[in-house]
Amino acid sequence: MYSLLALFDTPALTACPTSDGWLTHWQQWLAQHNSAALTAMHWAQSDGDSQQAQRWQRTARPPATAARLLLTSEDKSALERLAALLAAQLPERCGLYLCRYYQPLSAELGMGERTAGTLQLCSFNALPELTAAQLQQRWLQAHTPVAIATQSTSHYRQHLVQATLLGEAVDAIVEEQFPAAAADSLQHFFNAVGNPEQLHRNMAAMQQSCAQFIDFNTLNVIHLSDWPIATAN
Repeated sequence: MYSLLALFDTPALTACPTSDGWLTHWQQWLAQHNSAALTAMHWAQSDGDSQQAQRWQRTARPPATAARLLLTSEDKSALERLAALLAAQLPERCGLYLCRYYQPLSAELGMGERTAGTLQLCSFNALPELTAAQLQQRWLQAHTPVAIATQSTSHYRQHLVQATLLGEAVDAIVEEQFPAAAADSLQHFFNAVGNPEQLHRNMAAMQQSCAQFIDFNTLNVIHLSDWPIATAN
């Protein structure tokens, strides 16, 4: 599976003057440009709900992401065609990335409805000494079960960047959906409610695992509110 991600430094588009204008905008865009190859479309943006998780923000390389558009497909060439169309209407400062897409953890979502909790979006470069194969082994294989076991995530999406089409070059983008309680609670975030010892173990395990492949000097972390807009199936 492949993914196309557009990362915006502002949630407002000139074509969407109202707060909910993005929904109609992207639904219309999808209807105009979609092919049968597109499997899903998601929009996420910073708002009052997601800002409750401000404590988790980390911005090594500004600007911080304020919104995200996600398209997925089994057809890489279909996303490449959509990327060319999308790039023409993106704001001046943005990122556009074509990726290999993995989703080791998911739950049923309601189309057009805000997903409960917040979406943690992380982008980073790998440690410079790692080969591409080592990054994939340490992140996609070794780290994945650690992240799922030590955090309270309900959705876990991994984007291994194949090409940076616009913006700052990154190697990987991660999306994890957290419950609302995790916004200001370490115990809820790290899946250790009522168990301080488990909290310590989970935090240590995550830190040790991430240190095996992430260049922390390049790490950006932001929380957004996520809406699944449509599927083409």
